[in-house]
Amino acid sequence: MGIGSIVNIYTAAAANPTYYFQHRVRTAGNQIQTKATIVAIPLTTSASSVLASAAARSAVAWSGSPLAPPAQYPAPIAAPALVPGTNITVDTLTPVYTHGAYYVAASVEAYTLTSGGSGDIGEWKLQYSTNGGSTWTDLGLPVQRAIQAPNRYGIANLVGLLPNQSPATNYQFRLVHRQVSGSNTIYTNDVNVVAVFTGIGGGVFFPAYSVQSPLVTTTSTSLTEAIGFNFIPKTATTSLFMHSQYWMSSTGKDYAHYDLFLNPTPTFTPQQLDRYLPAGSSGSGASAGLASGLLSTNTYRVSLRHSHNTTGQTLNTSNPTLFLWDLNTAAPAADLSVTKVC
Repeated sequence: MGIGSIVNIYTAAAANPTYYFQHRVRTAGNQIQTKATIVAIPLTTSASSVLASAAARSAVAWSGSPLAPPAQYPAPIAAPALVPGTNITVDTLTPVYTHGAYYVAASVEAYTLTSGGSGDIGEWKLQYSTNGGSTWTDLGLPVQRAIQAPNRYGIANLVGLLPNQSPATNYQFRLVHRQVSGSNTIYTNDVNVVAVFTGIGGGVFFPAYSVQSPLVTTTSTSLTEAIGFNFIPKTATTSLFMHSQYWMSSTGKDYAHYDLFLNPTPTFTPQQLDRYLPAGSSGSGASAGLASGLLSTNTYRVSLRHSHNTTGQTLNTSNPTLFLWDLNTAAPAADLSVTKVC
């Protein structure tokens, strides 16, 4: 039992495409059950303004010793340069508030193949560059995942917000990784990296927000807030895209539970996602959702919630990030694209 998400950018071949989430088992005779949420957002507005976007796929592998780990983040997976076009406004108002932001997300499949190994832990992080890749800056917080046995496949997820822009700058985004512990080769496979700029021509943009925290713990068996903040929509009526990343560990064997929560709720039903945590393991997770009917006259509390099953245990939710994207455009006077750190 695990939690994961897959991100991608598709070219729609039809005016009203249908999207499917598919699954299969790797071993004949086994059965898998999947609970999923699909969120699809068009990257062209009704006024035919295009949101700049880029996507990349790649696969690499690395290995190292727990006593002498390789150089941190040695093997980058680079996405192509994302160049704002003439109908894209990248206009910095202050070092924090901008006319638009970059939403960047990645999904990774990670595993080992070598027998006899345990405790192999990998870490993944997003980065960006504005000088053609000469230097890279961290974007958001990293996530980790433990791989307890060979062929134990799992998904790692990342999401980040880059609110501070410079006019006429070309941005590049990449996923980097390192081995935290263990001696087996860890494979970073089937990587999807997507980046979308939320500004369009004339200074109009889609407001975006994020909040993040290094570590939140709970001993509760009822869902409680891990991270969240109050949100007032910038337009009269809008929809809201929510995407959260986190990685979790427990003081012993446990079942971790996560969901996204919106209060008051217009048209959104939280979906609880569960993950089994063996003793000494850690896993990556992500939650996504789409709410509609939000009003600018209301203040909403948006949060990622967590809980666990086993009384007496402590669930550690590390580096949770909650990203929000207001899906109606706003004018510059409305602001804001902002990152908050708890």
